[in-house]
Amino acid sequence: MAVASCLFTPRQWLNDESADDEFWFRLGDRAIKTWREWNAEAAATGQPQLFYETGVLFLRKGLLDEPDSFEGDTLKVLEKHKHAVERFDCTAGGRKVHERFPAWTSKEYIESYHNPAGVRNVRSK
Repeated sequence: MAVASCLFTPRQWLNDESADDEFWFRLGDRAIKTWREWNAEAAATGQPQLFYETGVLFLRKGLLDEPDSFEGDTLKVLEKHKHAVERFDCTAGGRKVHERFPAWTSKEYIESYHNPAGVRNVRSK
């Protein structure tokens, strides 16, 4: 399998003064694309896939639009970049998080969302 080129150099990272949500989004988005390329290379050579896309569930006990909310700020960036997130809202009679993810009690988590293109699980041997 070919070795992928470096996603970024430390110099680029240190010189980027805008290490904000957009920076981390771009970095993560680029990493996801590289993981998908590695999976495609593995499949082309008959190797097992290297990782599995499981998504990431963001749970919030408060409202997503509260100022400086990590979950809310992240959601804004994801929506800006047209990521298809699945939202759960217990305040307006909407779909409850426990209906989709039974392990979580919707009484505790007012607003939540699932990003299917989120966290990756690297395959272990």
